[in-house]
Amino acid sequence: MMKYLITLIRYQSIDYDKKRRKLSERFPLIVDKPLCDEEDGETVGSLLTMEHPDFEELFVKHNAQDLKDFVTSSALYNAIDTLTEKQRSVLKHFYVDNLSNKEIAHLYNESPQNISKLHQQALKKLRKHLGLESKNSGKRET
Repeated sequence: MMKYLITLIRYQSIDYDKKRRKLSERFPLIVDKPLCDEEDGETVGSLLTMEHPDFEELFVKHNAQDLKDFVTSSALYNAIDTLTEKQRSVLKHFYVDNLSNKEIAHLYNESPQNISKLHQQALKKLRKHLGLESKNSGKRET
């Protein structure tokens, strides 16, 4: 009889742990959610302890929809205006959202090679507009 009770308690505790783990994975605490993908990024809970958080700045920083929302240089801002909407979107996903070419390609239902080509064309256009393109850009340096 004692062995039965010990076994019963053991399996009940295992089931209880599985249920708790499953619930905590499904419904994580909102205050533990990071505001961005960085490892050392702020969480909602850390903002609650701040005396006067600038919620408007944080909202714009983390929920901006366009690449130009992140640019502080007027020259770069004007250069971004020369890009197509798709090129701007690819650059935003790549540099702001930290997505890979494969993930961006999945969003647009295109090949990663096409996304890479759009990315390179956008960077080339930006360099040209900013006057950063070197004279021997087509040649390899040794």
